[in-house]
Amino acid sequence: MQKRFFQAIGFLFFTQLLFPQVSGGNQYKFQVSVDPRVELVSIAFYLAGNPEYRKGRINSYLVEIESNFGSNRHPLVLEAIRLRQKRGISYDAPMSLAIHVSNDGNFQERIPFSPIPEGLDKRWTSDESRKFCLLAREFSKQTNFQVFFDGHKLFYEQAVKRLRNLLDTNAHGEWFDRFFGFTPKGKFNIILAPVNGPHSYGPRFISGDTQEFYCILGIWGSDPGGNPYFEKDTIPWIMHEFSHSYLNPLVSKFETKLASAGSILFEAAKPKMLKMAYVDWKTMIEESLVRAVVIQYVSAYDGVSSAEKLVQTEIQNGFPCMRELVDLLGEFERTREAHASLETFFPRVVDLFNAYSKNLVKKE
Repeated sequence: MQKRFFQAIGFLFFTQLLFPQVSGGNQYKFQVSVDPRVELVSIAFYLAGNPEYRKGRINSYLVEIESNFGSNRHPLVLEAIRLRQKRGISYDAPMSLAIHVSNDGNFQERIPFSPIPEGLDKRWTSDESRKFCLLAREFSKQTNFQVFFDGHKLFYEQAVKRLRNLLDTNAHGEWFDRFFGFTPKGKFNIILAPVNGPHSYGPRFISGDTQEFYCILGIWGSDPGGNPYFEKDTIPWIMHEFSHSYLNPLVSKFETKLASAGSILFEAAKPKMLKMAYVDWKTMIEESLVRAVVIQYVSAYDGVSSAEKLVQTEIQNGFPCMRELVDLLGEFERTREAHASLETFFPRVVDLFNAYSKNLVKKE
């Protein structure tokens, strides 16, 4: 009886994000939710053994995943293993696919996968993304995934409420508009992903005039009862992921002018970059910029001392010219009225990377 009941109402849960709640100050709003698409894909790659999806911190939740799905070597899990080994599908690539499918439980393409959509990670091919979606539909039905998902309503609801409260009291999303110089037309969505532990991702969905920016936020903190808990240091990570939605397109726009310097800098920093799964110069430049922007945000709201600690951390992480990049973006923010947007200032950023790479070559 209970199983039939859940199957009857399951579609209703899948036709919308679970418990969407809006948070944030001024005109800038974050919608916080748990999303069945993200959760199913995360579980698939957890079962496939992807190390970055095996670091969940809510042990009771992981035990229930193992109990419900752990003994099932479903073709979806086998395909996830193959995709990791053959295509490098890992980290943000699975989450990128999750936001490009319908949230009605059927994993249908929101926009055609051929050609590969602008927002979908390029490690996916059209055929492989479609095959994965077909297997995901079968997995959902054969394992009664929606019963598992619906059965954790209170768990998800508590996590959403706690993060919303943190955002309402500590987040300053409106800072983005001031810093970058424009108000995006898209929606900003925070999706909590309990499976993902300390890992978070910032994919985006683009279709014509429709833009959706995502922070898929892992949960790495818990209270004594084992329930999700969020400290204030969660906020910079959210800002980090949303910054990708602003900065990655800028890097793509200036890609040809950055390529030479980026390649030189990446080779010098390669061992440390590979440890963080950053496998090419473009990703390294994107991450460098995002981290430098987050440092500007932290400086504005948590003080110079907190920002300096982050600078030191990123230097130790191996990001090239981090000090100089932070100083340059600080100059941009101080003289904000002289620049229409960060895009108009970006040639200065390109010049910095080029100069730093030339100095590096001279030292060699």
